[in-house]
Amino acid sequence: MKKAALILALLGILMLGTLSAKDTNALESIEINPNPMSKHTDVTLVFSQCDNISVTVQTAVGQVVKTLYTGQAQEYMVLGWNREGDDGSFTPSGSYYVVVTQGRYTSTKKTLILK
Repeated sequence: MKKAALILALLGILMLGTLSAKDTNALESIEINPNPMSKHTDVTLVFSQCDNISVTVQTAVGQVVKTLYTGQAQEYMVLGWNREGDDGSFTPSGSYYVVVTQGRYTSTKKTLILK
């Protein structure tokens, strides 16, 4: 009886590992062009599978400056940003991060604003 319970427990652990392995980061690449930017930049994202995502521009301390996209990812996406914040203000020069969140995964890419 103990042997059967042990075998069932091991099978359960293996099944959980297989199920959780399917939850992977679908983001294959993120490009920002031009980078550094002055007036406008395009954020190009390539995904291996469609999933719900959020794309934001954040300061170094994590403050969201602009939400570029929230919703279902497409295989290939180009999101433009003209330095306008969510509140309508012009974003000053400095270092910022494009943050792509998909489920429990987060990917970041640094961008610079000149002038």
